[in-house]
Amino acid sequence: MTSTSGQTPFVDLIPPTWFKDPKESSVWVRGYWSRPVLAGDLPRQRVEFNLPNAVAFLNQGSITYAFAERPDIEPTETRDARLRTPKRYELVTSPVGTYLLVLVPHKIDGVENREESTEARLDELEGLFVGYSGRAMVYRRLFDNVLQLGTGQITIYFGAVDNPAWYAPPGLDINELSSLTAVEEARRAAEPSLRFRLDLSLRWLAFAARDQGVDAFLKYWVAIETLSMPDAHVRPANKLLARAYGILLDDATQRFCLGRIQGIRGAIVHKGRRIEIPGEVTKYLEGLHFDLLSAVLETSCLRRALPLLTQGTFALSTWVTQAAKAASS
Repeated sequence: MTSTSGQTPFVDLIPPTWFKDPKESSVWVRGYWSRPVLAGDLPRQRVEFNLPNAVAFLNQGSITYAFAERPDIEPTETRDARLRTPKRYELVTSPVGTYLLVLVPHKIDGVENREESTEARLDELEGLFVGYSGRAMVYRRLFDNVLQLGTGQITIYFGAVDNPAWYAPPGLDINELSSLTAVEEARRAAEPSLRFRLDLSLRWLAFAARDQGVDAFLKYWVAIETLSMPDAHVRPANKLLARAYGILLDDATQRFCLGRIQGIRGAIVHKGRRIEIPGEVTKYLEGLHFDLLSAVLETSCLRRALPLLTQGTFALSTWVTQAAKAASS
């Protein structure tokens, strides 16, 4: 596994101060194609960025890294799915060009970090580079390789693979399908400023559904706020839900917890609180969004959020109480 056209091993790029026992340690290497950066832009063949507990190199040349097709879930005739493992694994060498390599420690002296934590650290560094120079250095991500220093073993990281059985089957009876059609027809007929808000909200909902954890949670909230809170307060959204469900405003406020969820979002964004976001919360926010969308467009409401208030052993009210307590601590 090498880095530059001069065949510098990745292991030679690791600061010696990172580990006391390299044989029981590993390094996560992420590589980017720096498309807008050309050889003439570089003061030398390899530019080094020394960052706290991370190091990055902007290289002119080629890089060699481990590649495999992404594993995926294949459909079956039942709701159970099977994992399709990669059929191709190999070391590949890139064309000559400019590449950014970012290295961070993953396993330190026998203590391995959680994959999602190291991935988040690399995403934060990517954001730092974007703020510094746009996407010039991080134009396209090529790989995530984890190098075990003791054995030389390479692990290819792909991120989470969603299990489709986690999602409930869609409603397919005639009334539910007609409701979906009515929402889309009403959206297309909406006046321009409302239509713009609705379209923007739906795109944010799609972005959120592709993500997970706190990042997804914040995107779901942006989608809901764009859709139903013109002044960033939850009262208009609660009024919509009260009308859609035929209940009192106070009942809607208590039942759907929008104000408390907004407070959790604020604690995350403004106070830096670390709050776990279980998958049941994202399911609930998806259903809530469709109810609000129906209410905004004054179409029949399927009341999708209602059964999602309790999912197995999960209760939204309990999670909200616990998360709000963590947010205020």
